[in-house]
Amino acid sequence: MTTTPGQLKQQAARSMKWAFMGDLLPKVLQPVITIVLARLLTPADFGIIGIAMLVIGLVRMIESMGLNQALIQTDEDIEKAADVVFWSNLALSIVLFVVLFFAAPLIARFFDEPRSSAVIQVMGFQLIISAFDDVQEALLQRDFHFKELVSRRLVPVIVSALVSIVMAVAGFGYWSLVTGTLIGAALGVVFLWGISEWRPRFRYDLKVARLLLGFGVLVAIESFQGWALNYGDNMAAGYFLGVDGLGYYTLAFAVTVVLIGYLVLPVSRVAYSAFSRLKHETEELGRSFMDMTRFLAVVVIPIAFGLSLCAELIVEVVLESEWLEAIPAIRVLAIMPGLSWIIALNPSLYRAIGRPDVMPKFHIATLLYIVPIYIIGAQYGLEGFSLARASVGFVFYIPHIWLSMKLLDLPRRYFWDCVWSPLFAGLIMSGLVYIALTVMRPIAPGWIHLILVVIVGCASYSLSLWFLDRALCLRVAKLARQLL
Repeated sequence: MTTTPGQLKQQAARSMKWAFMGDLLPKVLQPVITIVLARLLTPADFGIIGIAMLVIGLVRMIESMGLNQALIQTDEDIEKAADVVFWSNLALSIVLFVVLFFAAPLIARFFDEPRSSAVIQVMGFQLIISAFDDVQEALLQRDFHFKELVSRRLVPVIVSALVSIVMAVAGFGYWSLVTGTLIGAALGVVFLWGISEWRPRFRYDLKVARLLLGFGVLVAIESFQGWALNYGDNMAAGYFLGVDGLGYYTLAFAVTVVLIGYLVLPVSRVAYSAFSRLKHETEELGRSFMDMTRFLAVVVIPIAFGLSLCAELIVEVVLESEWLEAIPAIRVLAIMPGLSWIIALNPSLYRAIGRPDVMPKFHIATLLYIVPIYIIGAQYGLEGFSLARASVGFVFYIPHIWLSMKLLDLPRRYFWDCVWSPLFAGLIMSGLVYIALTVMRPIAPGWIHLILVVIVGCASYSLSLWFLDRALCLRVAKLARQLL
């Protein structure tokens, strides 16, 4: 039975509730976990894990070959396609694990950090573990079964956090993070196989494989380039700034970009499923795209501005003095790439309408830009490197806006219409938050000061947005009711 655009929008709205819960509930815990571990571990510990994660991130891009995204988007026989994706991922993950295991000492030598070799080898098991749940997750996501994914994401995060914290207290250092990560990944597989009815069969359709690979290779190229953009800064920071500098940068990135991303990724995940179904309904797709962009602007702008202004207070109150060097990086990264999350739907849009070639082209241009800019920025320490990273978002923001306008035949000022009221409300909030930070510092101790500033920020932003754009507030409130 064909699903109408209206039904798809209702499915997407209902699914977004569970997508938010599936991503937001465990990831609300993640900043708390990061803070606790930051008080138990050293910047060098975070740096060593940062090296391992950027390597594992690269290999995982290669492992999936974009087939998971192809499975969500394909119109082929879904059972045959799922079998192709499962056996392809499993075979490639085993090969990549062996390669990574023997390459780990060379990677450690590149970063001049011998301790990272064993960490990379052990964390490589994550590749094989992930091959057993990629298909199930893609199938559930394809059919908007985000409710079933909530426990799969929540329980492993909690268990992983408990293991990591207990081991960190016991003095295991960075190995506490390694062990917690692997146990959480394995538990996630167990939960996903429990809630998914799909099971692999011993068959491999070459015709379907060719079709999936045709789409998947382009997505894989995009993913590889995305890794270079998302982890290339970690590689450069680790090489030029050392393991301590990478530790500061990793924490700053986690506090800013990743924290904002926790709120945005559920929207992006639901958007890809919805956009894929609406790809032949250009007008309806354009309206959905603009509605979701407005929603992202409402969420992203105040958090980005607030984190930048409150960076010093947050570090002083929440973390220990050894993390003070991360403050300048937090200030810079909160603004950009923090604000880049407003256009986070663009990659999903390009893939959903059958244009997976778009992001690779953007990424090639970006890579040509970041190689020299990172080298130059690193010469000026952590703050200079963070400014170099921030410049990437500013340079490539406008081309993304222009292209989405062209592909969907949107009005020229569509992006301004989506962001103007959250932007002005955010600026008003920023002024009042700055006053609160200054006036309350002498009279309010640490945590009380932070809580009062957050209250001022939330109240001033909400009221300002209400007076500036009441229609947008009502639209967001309607979406919130659908989510709840």
